[in-house]
Amino acid sequence: MECHGCGNDISQEWLEESCLSTQDVIGVQGGRVFCCAPCKTRDDEVESEKRRFEGEFIETLRAVVRQRFGDVKFHGTGDAFRPGAYILSQDGAYGVGEAMLHFEFPGMSIAPATIEFRWPFSFRWDGIGPVNLVYRCCAGDRLAFEEFAGEAKKVAA
Repeated sequence: MECHGCGNDISQEWLEESCLSTQDVIGVQGGRVFCCAPCKTRDDEVESEKRRFEGEFIETLRAVVRQRFGDVKFHGTGDAFRPGAYILSQDGAYGVGEAMLHFEFPGMSIAPATIEFRWPFSFRWDGIGPVNLVYRCCAGDRLAFEEFAGEAKKVAA
């Protein structure tokens, strides 16, 4: 097994060299395994920070949608259309790889519309310039969404 925290190969020999015992190992088969409590604590702190960062980014997306479309109903965490973000971390820095948030609009009959953020994972993109947000809806709701977006744009202007 490999420690999910530090990456060390957890073997009996390594545990003895590190003055640890098998009782210090935390985790279950098929899940995340840690060689010791400090590794699990560090990992828990990173995961907590990722969740906080995800929540902040989702709130930013909500603000963008409210600014563009006004007061709309967002879907929460308890249904199939829960908001979510894929958070990247490297050397203590966090970034968003992908995020999506679902919201209802007048005339919707099939499913909510979605605002999506996707980091352009491309060697051609040099990191300069804006990353575009994309709005999506079901094909059957397209005309209603386009009408809603057009009306919202007129009101905002």
